Formats: sequence, C-alpha cells, structure tokens
Amino acid sequence: MERYKEIIRDLTLNLLSLDLSEAKRRMDTVDSNHLLNLDIPANTTLTPLINGFEATKQTQFSTRNQSSTSLTHLKQLNSTKRSVLSEEIGRIDDKISSLERVKKELQKSLIRSREFDLELTDKLSQNPFTQFNTFLPDEHDELPINLPFMSIQVDPTSLNDLAIDRPYGTLITASDNACPRLWNLSTGEEITQLVGHTDSITSVQFNDSSIITASKDCNMKIWNKSDHTAELTYSGHTKPIDIIQASNDQLVSGASDQTVRLWDLNSGQCNLTMDLLSYLDKPHSHLQSQSPYIGGLQFYYNALVTGSADSIIRLWDMRTGVPHRNLVGHSQAISCLSFDQYHVISGSDDGNVNIWDIRTGKVLDSLQFNSPVTDLQFDNRKIMIGGVNSGLALYNRVSRQIEELASESTVTSLEYIDSYMVTGSSNGEVKCWAI
Repeated sequence: MERYKEIIRDLTLNLLSLDLSEAKRRMDTVDSNHLLNLDIPANTTLTPLINGFEATKQTQFSTRNQSSTSLTHLKQLNSTKRSVLSEEIGRIDDKISSLERVKKELQKSLIRSREFDLELTDKLSQNPFTQFNTFLPDEHDELPINLPFMSIQVDPTSLNDLAIDRPYGTLITASDNACPRLWNLSTGEEITQLVGHTDSITSVQFNDSSIITASKDCNMKIWNKSDHTAELTYSGHTKPIDIIQASNDQLVSGASDQTVRLWDLNSGQCNLTMDLLSYLDKPHSHLQSQSPYIGGLQFYYNALVTGSADSIIRLWDMRTGVPHRNLVGHSQAISCLSFDQYHVISGSDDGNVNIWDIRTGKVLDSLQFNSPVTDLQFDNRKIMIGGVNSGLALYNRVSRQIEELASESTVTSLEYIDSYMVTGSSNGEVKCWAI
C-alpha cells in the first residue's frame, strides 16, 4: 500500500513539472497580437482591463505624435510673435524719440513765452521816463546779443561805481580819482568833472535834479545836475563811505565806521544812525578795519537791507533802527545785494550768489563761481553778475542756465536798463551791451 502511494506521488510531480514547463514555453511565445486575437468571453472580469490598456496605449502613441507637431507649430507662432513685438517696440521707441524732440521744442517755446511775459511785466513796472533812453539804439534786435556794441575808456584806473541818468543818457563814473566824471553816452565824450572831494570816489547816484557822490574822505556831496556845482556836503561818518542809495528825499549811507545812516536830503540832517557793531554776535577785530565794510545796501520806504564784511545780511526796520532778521549763509564778506518784495539776492567774496526767500530767510538757490562777485542786478528774467571768473555772467531765472560773457578785464560795477547793460571794469573801460 505504501509502495503504491509513493508511485502516485512521483507521477503527479512529474506531470506537474511537465505542465509547468510547457506552460512557460507557451507563455514565452505570446505577444500583444496573440492577446488581441484571443477569444475572450464577454462575461470575464478581465475584459475591461485588457481593452482599456490597449486603447490607452494607442491613444498615448497618437497623442505623442500630435503633441510633437503642435509644439513645433507653437514654437513657430511664438517666434513670429516675438518678431512682431520687437517691431512694435521699435516703432514705439521711434515715436518716443520724436515726442521727446517735440517736448524739448515745446519747453523752449514755453521758456521764451515766460521770458516775454516777464519782460512785459518789467516794462509795465518801470517809470515811463525810463523808456526814452536817447543814448540807446532804437532797434535792439539788430544788435549782437550779449556782446558790447559801445566801449569808452573813461579812466586809467579801476572803476569803483557808475550810474546813468536814464532819460538823458548821461553817465557818471567813480574811480580812485577824487573827481567823478560825467559822460555823454550818445557821443562817448566827456562832459565835465566834479571837483570838490579830496580822496577816491566810492559811490555815485543820480537823484531827480541832483547828483550824489560819496568818497573815502568821509563826506558826501550833493551836486546840481544842470550847472554841476556842489550844493551841500554831508559829514558825520568817521571812516570812508562805502556805499549810498537815495530815493526821493531820503539818503542812506554805509561806511567802514560800521554804521549806516539815514539822512534828510532837504535839510541835510542825519535822522538815524544804525551801529552794526552793536549787533555783531562775535565781534572780529580783523573785520573792524576792513574797507569797504558795508558791501551792499538797499532800502525801500522803511525796509533796509545791508550786507557787511562779517558775511551777514541784515534786514532792518528804519522806523526803529533795529535789525529784525539776519540772513546767514555766506562765508566771506558781502560785496553786493539787491532785493524786491519776494527775494534778496546777494553776492560775496566767497564767489557765491545766493537767492533768499525774504519771508522765510532761507536760501532758495545758490550759484557758485570761482572768483569774488563784485556787483549784481536782477529783474524777473535775469540776474546780471559782475566779477564772475574775472568777467561777467548772466543767469536765466526761467531756464536756470548760466552764460558767461567775455571781458578783457574784471567787471567791477554794472547798471541794467531795460534790455541793455552798462558795465565798468578794472581797466577803466565802460561797455554797453544788448542783453
């Protein structure tokens, strides 16, 4: 019995081994085509799985082919799009460049329009008599702009100051000579000399029917404009008089004795003395002997502005004789200044021109040069600046551009009339310019 069982077991194992080997051989010969050709019963649970696999395989292959074609097409389209965008950007750049050129031209036109408007404002604000300057050419536009059209050698020494009697074209010059000289600007000929001072003339001015002169001899004289005779002598300063300004019946003088005095032109009396030494924060001994000590001075009614060797600009109330504001910003002596209802413009030995807001006391703008500023005047359009790099400069207040004008010698003083400027130089020469 036991022997029988062993024979049955051996036969079973051999048969299983043969079946497995045959099954393996047949499986090795089966591929996907065989599977597709097999008759699979409809009710088998493997039918959806097999059919789904084959469908997905074909779809993926087809999709790969389609995707490759689409990507190539999209790449071509994107390349075309880049070219179109580049061309459009180029056209826009050209338009921007064209618009920038148009903008610059419009800006220039706007500046010219502003300048013309300011010119009209200046003319409307002038005294009607100043529009009839007989010594000036009738046609300004025919003259070379920013170039001298007339030159007169008036003195062998440097000119300290000059002034013009505007309606009549009479020029007065001040130099180290003790005699101020009168000139006819229409002919360039000397009219006369005013004899009476004993030292250099520092400041001159026309005022109505008189001429006012100041000297290092510490005196001021009032001269008759018609017969050129001395009518009054004002004495009181103890050191050379640096600068004067007259208006109507008042005269203000600043001197190296560190005082500013207010005079009555009718009586010749000094009505007020303002002592700068009293208002120095830190008195400097080296400044006390400096001449000129008062470099700039201007007044309008009761408002007075002075600039001195201590580099400070002071705003005074002449009703009280007390400064109510100091403008601090320069580093060296103030050499000149001028003001209107909004601004004080000052020049200094430090080479700077400062434009101050008269209401806040702050510097709105500052122009830097390489040499001391000797004189300046301004209107709504321009600032005329003497001494700049030993010459002359014009600052356009609208375009904020600086133009330097050629000069053979340092401009020491200047006078601005309408669209004309008269300058005096260190070589004793006077020039007339169309500005």
